[in-house]
Amino acid sequence: MKLKKIEVANFRSHQNLTLTPTNNLIIITGSNGCGKTSILEIIYYICFGKSFKEKNELNLIKHDCSEFVIRGIIQNNDKENKFLIYVSKNERKFYFNDKLVTKLSQLNKYINVLLFEPKMVELFKNSSIQKRRNYLDLLLSKQSDLYLNDLKSYKKILKERNELLKREVIDRVLLTTFTRHLCEISKRIDYIRENFINKINKVLNDISKNISNNSKHLEIIYNPIVKNDEKYIENLAKLYKEANVQDIKEKTTTIGIHKEDYKLNIDGKDIGIFGSQAENRLGVLSFVLSPYFILKKDVEKPIILLDDVLSELDKNNQIRLLEFLKKLNQVFLTSTSVDEKYHEFEVNIEKSQN
Repeated sequence: MKLKKIEVANFRSHQNLTLTPTNNLIIITGSNGCGKTSILEIIYYICFGKSFKEKNELNLIKHDCSEFVIRGIIQNNDKENKFLIYVSKNERKFYFNDKLVTKLSQLNKYINVLLFEPKMVELFKNSSIQKRRNYLDLLLSKQSDLYLNDLKSYKKILKERNELLKREVIDRVLLTTFTRHLCEISKRIDYIRENFINKINKVLNDISKNISNNSKHLEIIYNPIVKNDEKYIENLAKLYKEANVQDIKEKTTTIGIHKEDYKLNIDGKDIGIFGSQAENRLGVLSFVLSPYFILKKDVEKPIILLDDVLSELDKNNQIRLLEFLKKLNQVFLTSTSVDEKYHEFEVNIEKSQN
């Protein structure tokens, strides 16, 4: 998939912006604060219906304006899909091919993106456990409606189970029922997670070697709550039963797939603990790019968004990365400066708004 055209009105600092990408690698340059990252926010918003930087979407509306509008064209093979997004203080509407999109999950049919932003360098640090879980769920929800639906069901039942645990008198039959449902859903979710991680590990090292001069071995280690075999539900139910006393004492569900975690190893060591800043940056970037290469059809290939990805990389790694990115379907990259060799791919924000 590729974005063929984007027209924006009143988003962040952009009063009027038109972008018509012509190359696979679109490097967005300009001084700090000119709105480079906002363009990536715009593309991300088309995909997810939210910003990756701002929780309150009303803050995305340009100061002294009442709404923002994003419109354009996405090409999937030979098919072009028109989109229109309107957001005001009172409403927001998404249209694809002139049809109203009633659920954000329906955006999966039209667009998918992968994002790297500077704070993701900390993704595999011990302080980022919840962020790692959220990121994995986000990736898989965009790729699988089954995963998304199961995840929603799991969260709903987990909430009901936690509410039950807060009662003075607990209905044990109902508690058992909630637990059984969680076990059944957990098996399906864990299967998809593990299958995805296995696919990631098959491409991870090739990506790392292509974008850096680092020959160290990378591997994602996923830690499921129990082994996903024919006894999964039985074994997980036993863990829940053993945890019941603690759950009742703390009035919340203390175990489950919502507590699972994964890490990135570099030569067998946890990169979040033993890796340098540069190794973390390149390791996370390799991980972020990996889903692109496990999708076989070009129509499924996501658009890549890379915010300030070149900073803290030495000159050789910058060049290796840029040469690698030129081969992908479509990449939007922000930078304050870039090697003159790549100026033909440059889009200057200040000029593009005139």
